[in-house]
Amino acid sequence: MNIPLSFDQALKKKSFFYISKDFKARPSLSFSFLRYLFLYPFLKIIYFLYRWNEPITPNVPVKALELIRAFIKKESKGFEYGMGKSTIFFGRESDFIHSVSTSETWVEEMEKRIEKYNIKHVKLHFTPVKTTKIETIESFYPPQVRIPSYRSGICRKYWAFIQSIDRFNDESLDFVFIQDKARIECLIKSRNKVRSGGMIIFKDSDKKRYSSIMQIMRDWQKVDTFSGFSKTTIWIKP
Repeated sequence: MNIPLSFDQALKKKSFFYISKDFKARPSLSFSFLRYLFLYPFLKIIYFLYRWNEPITPNVPVKALELIRAFIKKESKGFEYGMGKSTIFFGRESDFIHSVSTSETWVEEMEKRIEKYNIKHVKLHFTPVKTTKIETIESFYPPQVRIPSYRSGICRKYWAFIQSIDRFNDESLDFVFIQDKARIECLIKSRNKVRSGGMIIFKDSDKKRYSSIMQIMRDWQKVDTFSGFSKTTIWIKP
């Protein structure tokens, strides 16, 4: 019988699939990039074995999955920007997960998969893409954060998607999983929706375009997890 790990125990655990750092490097003649080229096939094999062993789970590093499993309880309630295998996983592991997507076709496909796995704790929602007025987003970004100007176009385009979490009260969610469009904006919007001690999971946080927003999370407990070629960041709200 497997005894569930606490969050602190999961932090300390090092399994066979555990990768301690991100080896990804920009193309160049540097040692870092040459090392990445050499390690990449092995990292892919390790990740493939992990995914084969855990097929219906979020597509995140093994350490992230261990931490998510340790954190989420049967009574947990969560929200998901985007949907996929993670939706089925959260539907099995938690009391309730609400997932949104900008693709009506994908929502219909996910409804079939949810029915196939006989999961009752999932609510899927289609949010159409509809550009909002510039005035609507004027005060959206935190004043202390320098956001590239192009982000305002993304925010306007996916405004309904970003705001879809407003169907939940502030401090009412145990976790939020961010894996789809407008991730910076979804992170900004999610902060007040998560309870104290709650979790935000941010997939592919190693991408340079997300670096500008990380400072607004500096007061939260932060855990970076790696697959060797990607990174997922987890924050715990103080």
